[in-house]
Amino acid sequence: MITHKIRIYPNKTMRTFLEEQFEYARRDYNRQLEIYARGVKSGAITPANWTESLIRVRSYCARHPSFYHGENYHFPDIIGWNSKRLSMVASRMVKGKADAKFKSFGVGKKAFKICSAKLDEHRFHIRSNHKLALEGFGTIRMAENPRFASEPISVEILSHNNRYYACFLFPETPAPYPLTGKSIGIDVGISCFAVGVDEKSRVWRYDLKTGKKDKVAKRINHYTRYISYKVQTHGNHPTSNRYARTLARLRNAYFRQSNVKSNFIEQTCHIIAKRYDFIGIESLSMVSMLKRRSVAKWYIHKPYAAFLHRLKAKVSQAGKVVQEVPQNFPSSQICHCCGNRSPITKNLSIRSWTCPHCGAELNRDENAAHNILKRAMQDAPIPF
Repeated sequence: MITHKIRIYPNKTMRTFLEEQFEYARRDYNRQLEIYARGVKSGAITPANWTESLIRVRSYCARHPSFYHGENYHFPDIIGWNSKRLSMVASRMVKGKADAKFKSFGVGKKAFKICSAKLDEHRFHIRSNHKLALEGFGTIRMAENPRFASEPISVEILSHNNRYYACFLFPETPAPYPLTGKSIGIDVGISCFAVGVDEKSRVWRYDLKTGKKDKVAKRINHYTRYISYKVQTHGNHPTSNRYARTLARLRNAYFRQSNVKSNFIEQTCHIIAKRYDFIGIESLSMVSMLKRRSVAKWYIHKPYAAFLHRLKAKVSQAGKVVQEVPQNFPSSQICHCCGNRSPITKNLSIRSWTCPHCGAELNRDENAAHNILKRAMQDAPIPF
């Protein structure tokens, strides 16, 4: 299955219709969660029967649907889609690891499954003029047409930060990446997001585009200072129009920064998974990394955990190997030429030095990538 996300531009009428569906999906999710939470609290739902109880809750809500704003029409897939989302929370609630968290109005991302190809009376069509047609409700303009020839199975509508998106699900399978026989070791750092060294000692640097990132960061700092000043002088709830506009601009700036980081992660992981069959990388623990106050402000703004998670998913999907190196492995302190360990390199301010044993000129990030690749090949269950 392949998911294709496209931005859509609904008009005023369709936007009102979609917002009604979002609100119905939110209320239905809270309703199912409330029924399930009462069953857990009373002891009727246990770890042995929580899946059957979830099915019963879904069937009850389907037989007795709730309405708001009168008898408005709602897509029938919403109840089943909410039940799937609730299953992740339900398994943790039964074990006592999580509490019921209800969705608030107008907070966070909003989404619902609008229709499925299995329902003949609720079909959707993708027209050639960049239009998504919902049978009986109208059309929505799309930024582009999907890039796949097959018909989509279903579509989900998302709303985030006053932007609307359509996520199409296609039955096609992603094309596998060709095998290259190459390997690379990757070290994440402060000066550069990630530095890679392949089996031929070629150095590859993967870093965020500083121009866009710095521009967005300046906007965020400017808007944050203004909002902080208003809160200090006018209390927790300033009511001026300028404050509301600045708050919306700050929200858009954070959204823009998130998009820049997500785009960088997706493109970088695609390049690495396409070029290399074996990837060695250091296992990261953001909790321990942020305990070092001297470098915490550099680490907290870089999406290391998201990068590692996406790289594992991308490489495993391509049928290739990611080997993690233990976090306590001193990759930057060992000379990759002679194996001598120098304790002076524990200081992170030392970015380059000369090995006292063999005289090799070493760069901190490149030397760590060399050692990570060697250690990953040693720890690999299958020799590469």
